[in-house]
Amino acid sequence: MEKSRGIWASRLAIATTVVQTASALLLFGGPPGEIARFDVAALGVLVVLSLPVNLAALVPMVRRVRRRAAPGAAVLIFCAVFLLWHGFALGTLAGWWASGFVGGLYLASSVPISFGYQVVMCGAFAAILALGVPRRGRVGAIAGRCPVSPTGAHAAAVADAVSAHDA
Repeated sequence: MEKSRGIWASRLAIATTVVQTASALLLFGGPPGEIARFDVAALGVLVVLSLPVNLAALVPMVRRVRRRAAPGAAVLIFCAVFLLWHGFALGTLAGWWASGFVGGLYLASSVPISFGYQVVMCGAFAAILALGVPRRGRVGAIAGRCPVSPTGAHAAAVADAVSAHDA
């Protein structure tokens, strides 16, 4: 995989996780029109699960960026899980299915902000996965390299054989 492609996935993973961690603090709003501004159970889930998980995920992400490397398997699994979570939240907010988590999905008691946030997070995690998962088995040579030989030696040998045959 190209280093530039991998480093962007790592940087996007850090930015997305920071936004997700910061936005978790806005979950106290609850659905629009409700009198209760925050739910104690949602606060417990936020403190016990959300913030420590996101902060723990930042450690390998930062280490990868410092080494200018692509996201590792743990980071990609983290992103895949949260892509599923934000997709589930988006479907719940859109009314495609009902769940008991509706109260914990609203940011700042606003439907447009909550919906927009879920769309952006789904797109960001999907982009991380698209950029971060190594591509294998591509057909054809790119920039003079043969896909089966990382050094391009095989492509050079084929080119020499073709030119010798044509002569």
